[in-house]
Amino acid sequence: MVISIIAVLAGMLLPAIGLVRKQARMVNCGSNLRQVGIALTVYKQEHDDSFPESLRSLFDPTKAALLEPGEAKILFCPSDPFRGQGKGSDKFNRSGLTSTDLLEELWTPEQPCSYLNEVSGVEISAAQLSWFGPAAEIGALPPTPTSYNPTPTNPSWWQGKAHQQKSGYPDPTSPTPWALSNFPMIRCYWHEEWSSTNSRSSQRVVNLTWGFNIWQSIPYWEHQVNPEVPF
Repeated sequence: MVISIIAVLAGMLLPAIGLVRKQARMVNCGSNLRQVGIALTVYKQEHDDSFPESLRSLFDPTKAALLEPGEAKILFCPSDPFRGQGKGSDKFNRSGLTSTDLLEELWTPEQPCSYLNEVSGVEISAAQLSWFGPAAEIGALPPTPTSYNPTPTNPSWWQGKAHQQKSGYPDPTSPTPWALSNFPMIRCYWHEEWSSTNSRSSQRVVNLTWGFNIWQSIPYWEHQVNPEVPF
């Protein structure tokens, strides 16, 4: 009888313990991103409001050197089983579908890293220009050379994101600048098993925003903030 009661109690407690652990990992992930945000704030102040070419350069003594190499563990989400080594659909496939939109190019200069850096110095491809605004308008922004791409043709991701934030793109009705507090810069997708269904409802992406606060959203944050923006 006693054993049966213990088994029932254990069955009731285990799911609750699992939820607490998941929440604790999300809190720790947000703490990591806050620390990255502090370093980015200092970098922007010292570099005319621009962003570093990669998060890794924040630890590089030949570049920004704002963080000690031993602090690089803040680039690993506690929910990431691959410790920053995941790729493709293991990393940040926000739709849960097999597609070409896996943003591998953003991962390459960061490795190992759990987070999707949308303010990277990586060059925007021709096919991606329209993600940030009218393609001709984005393409006219001056390219920013990096150590891994000294002669880019198009502007960098951080330049495209800066333009998008100010323009309110892609609001189809009356675009105004996106609020800094819910405009993602760096994102973590590791707190959910994404599918084509829950990617439209589960607010389990942890974001460091342009306002340097932590905000949880669905993968398609634009629609969450403004339902007028289609999925």
